[in-house]
Amino acid sequence: AEIEHDRRVKDMQRNQAGLEELVRNMRVELENARDKNKTLQQQLHRKLEESSLVESRLSAMKGHEEHIRDLQAQVAKERVQRQAAERRIAVERDNSVQKMQGFEGDL
Repeated sequence: AEIEHDRRVKDMQRNQAGLEELVRNMRVELENARDKNKTLQQQLHRKLEESSLVESRLSAMKGHEEHIRDLQAQVAKERVQRQAAERRIAVERDNSVQKMQGFEGDL
């Protein structure tokens, strides 16, 4: 009976040592998982910051594109106005030339 008791005690000690080793391994795995989670959270945070920066750059670019379109429209409008003014000047010049020729004819 004493031998059986000693054998059971040794089995229990081995089982306890195995369980303690398992707990240590699980703690190491848990710590590694926490480290990996922290790293992934940092990477996600950086990606979100980069994404926000890209979005603000895109928004700025859209604003620039709208400004460029406005400027192009303004240039086109001014071109039409200049062409109309050039036509008026040409007509006035032609009229003045005709009047001058008329005066010369009267002289």
